[in-house]
Parts: sequence; C-alpha cells; structure tokens
Amino acid sequence: MGRPKKESNIFYELKNNKYYFKIKWFNNHCKDLKKLSDAYANVGYSIANQLICKYKKNCMDYTLKEDIIYYTFSGIYSFQLSIELLLKAIIAKFKGKNSLFQNIQKNRHNIYNLFLYVKSNLNILDDKCIYLEKYLENMCSIDSQCTLFRYPDIYKYSKLNKNIDVYKTFKNLLKCYNVLEKIFNKEDFNDMDEDNFLYFNKKNCINGIYLDFYGIEYRIMEFSYGYYQTAKMLFSNIDNTFDNFDFTKSFPIIFFMRNAIELIHKNIILQHNQRVNNKKELKNHNNKDLLKTIQKFLKEYFNYADFNNPDTKLKTYLKEINALEKFDKNSYTFRYPFSKNLDYKLNNINLDLKNIFDILEEIFEFLVGINEGMANLISQEKEANMMENTIY
Repeated sequence: MGRPKKESNIFYELKNNKYYFKIKWFNNHCKDLKKLSDAYANVGYSIANQLICKYKKNCMDYTLKEDIIYYTFSGIYSFQLSIELLLKAIIAKFKGKNSLFQNIQKNRHNIYNLFLYVKSNLNILDDKCIYLEKYLENMCSIDSQCTLFRYPDIYKYSKLNKNIDVYKTFKNLLKCYNVLEKIFNKEDFNDMDEDNFLYFNKKNCINGIYLDFYGIEYRIMEFSYGYYQTAKMLFSNIDNTFDNFDFTKSFPIIFFMRNAIELIHKNIILQHNQRVNNKKELKNHNNKDLLKTIQKFLKEYFNYADFNNPDTKLKTYLKEINALEKFDKNSYTFRYPFSKNLDYKLNNINLDLKNIFDILEEIFEFLVGINEGMANLISQEKEANMMENTIY
C-alpha cells in the first residue's frame, strides 16, 4: 500500500527537500520486524550510553538527574519494544505467518509469553536460558503489557515505590536483547547472568529515578516532557545524516512525539476530572477522542476556546489533531511495521520528517500552554475557596 486515499492531510505534505525519506518495507514480516526492532534497540542503547557515560564522567553533576528523568522512561520502553519486536521476528522466521498472527492476537505485548512460545517451538533447552526466562518472567510480573514506561500507572507505582538503578537496568535490557538476537541468527549463546528486570538502590542515589507517586498530574507531565525531549534529541542527532537515512529511524521520533501529545491531553482531562471529582480512567489512545472530551469543558476555562467560532490558534490545533488521528489513529503505526492483522498501512510512500516533527511540536507547545493555564486557574480557585472558608 502506498499513500492513503487522496485527501488533504498536512502530515503527508512535502515541504523540506532535505528531510524527505521513503518508507519502504521488505513486505516480509520477519525482516520488517527485525528492522524496526533494531531501530528501537539503537535508540535504547544511545540513551543508555549517553546517561551512563555522563554519569561516569561526573557523578556529582546534578543536571544529570534531569536527564535521567527525561530519558529513562523512553529508553527503557525502547528496549522493551525492541525485545517484543525481536521475539515476533523469531516467530515469523521459524514458525511462519500463521503462528505470528496467532501470537499477536493471543499474547499481544506480553514478552514472557512470546518467549515461552519461542522456547517451546525452537526446542531451546531449559538449562540454556534459565536466567533469560526468569528475567522475562520478572519483567512481565512488573509490566505485563509494556505500559509502565509509556505512561504512569498509579497502582503499579504505589507497589514499587522504589528507586530504579538506571545503569544496571539498562545493562540487563541490552544483555537480553543480545541473547535474543543470537537466537534469531541461530548462533550459540550464553545465558544472562542476572534475572531482575529493575534494579533498585538508595533513594538519594544520583544514577537513579524514583518511582513514587507525587501526584499523578506531575508524573504524567514528567513522562510527556521526557518523550518530547527524547524525540527532540533524536531529531537533532539525525539532522545532518539524511544522505544515508534509514526510514526506521523516523519511527521512534514520531511515536515519541505522538505519545507526548497523548499524555498531555490526558493530563488536561485529569486536572478537570480532579476538579469535578470524576475518577474515570483514561485508557483511550485516540487523540481525537481525547479532544472531544476536552471540548466539553475547555471553553469553561478559557474565553478564546470557542469551538464553534475558533480563533486562528485553536483552529490550527483542531485541524492538526484531526490530521494526526488519520495519520496514526491509536498509536500503533510507528511502533509496528504492520497492523495486528499483518496489513501494511504505510509503505512505498515519501514523507517529510521535518514537516511531521514541526506539526507535532506545534500541537505539543499549544497543549503545554493549555495545561499550564488550567493548572493556574485551578490553583486560583483553590485559593479563593480557602479565602472564603477563612472569612466564614
């Protein structure tokens, strides 16, 4: 499939010749899964390397703490996704298309169950992968569908409530990926030597990030800024390498930006829900649906937020969100090469990475303003209520 039906969608516009790239899959499920797996593993490795090298250079540099907060979530998730994609590539390579389809439908993002299928069907002996199996089991006992580092989960955090040792956690993620890559290549491999997914240390340790629950709105924004900062860093790193650009490098950048936008949408809704004592969970990944929720109450807070007669800034935002959901409806297009039904959505198509990044950044910055404005308004309301209670 090439470009979708002819329609006016700003994400398909080609404006910056320097940043054109072509999405061209092999149309081979195994090869395409492995290709995207490598792209996300490289992102995880580059983030880990950046944090660890900076830590070793100056462990008392407290600006590192901000980097850890920004990059740890996206780095760990990148490795988790790369491992999931690699396991599915192994299934496609050795068991074929039907087995891949069945595993995607049944096991979805459960890395441990995917591994058990691989181990059983490739006749990998128990004593060859004792620690690897325990490691993946431990990962899924903490994070069964690889969501913990995509967006904050109050329940899971309240159970962990510990300080993650970033160095050891990244080191073991890389080891796991390397072992699975040897299985993919039918090479002899050595088992992992540790079986913990997350390593914990003292709360005040500089190379750690504390998974406590400060207030979910704080944590959501931490995640959102983290994914945004990672995307920005990745985009700036590939700025001068477009002559030999592999299109899969664009996928983490676009997904991270989209995830940052989804999270900030949810934080805006969450702030409103807390104000009106609405405890409804936000599990929808569709930004257009999130927008519909926002439309119901946003004009209550901001005079300019008139959805019937929107001003220029709001009109641009509405257009961009509608275009984004046609481009990537449920945050799946840039995490996987094809749909759950094994159909390719984007293939043999030219895109402009700078155009896409600029649009997503414009949406993000608009929502940051909305989010801050709402937080200020709610704070003013609380102060007014306190004053009223004091008077009476």
